[in-house]
Amino acid sequence: MSEWKEGIWIAVSAILISLFFMFLNTVVMAVRETAKIEQENINNVLILKDHFKIGRYDNSIVGQEDVINCIMEYKSKVPSVIVDNKVSIDSPNAVFNLNLNAYFILNYDWDISNEYYLWDGTMSSYDDYKLEELITYIPYIAKYRARLIKDENGDVIHIWFSRIT
Repeated sequence: MSEWKEGIWIAVSAILISLFFMFLNTVVMAVRETAKIEQENINNVLILKDHFKIGRYDNSIVGQEDVINCIMEYKSKVPSVIVDNKVSIDSPNAVFNLNLNAYFILNYDWDISNEYYLWDGTMSSYDDYKLEELITYIPYIAKYRARLIKDENGDVIHIWFSRIT
């Protein structure tokens, strides 16, 4: 008779242990799911912060200080900053007249004395990031229309400032 009691206790213990592990598994899965949702929220906030940070340059009119701030903020390769100092008529629907294909970008003489200049951390010398140089190239009274140039994936590759009247 004691064998039956021991068998029942072993069965009950096995059931309780399996229930404990099922509960533990459920808790671990819930914690994992919560962490995944939290990470997605953090990623979304970072994407929105980046979008709003760079979105202020999308089809807006900016002055010298905004252009210089943008150049100093994006000293690295992506997005690169292009400044068009050739005065153009301010039309929101006007297409920029610089052909932004890969051949032009790679082969254009990006000299600060030219009407177009590119700041991307590779074609520019260190001196081009000095405030004195930037103030010389970008006049105080100048106004620019800012545009974002995106690739096929929608990532911003260039921030373009075209001087307007």
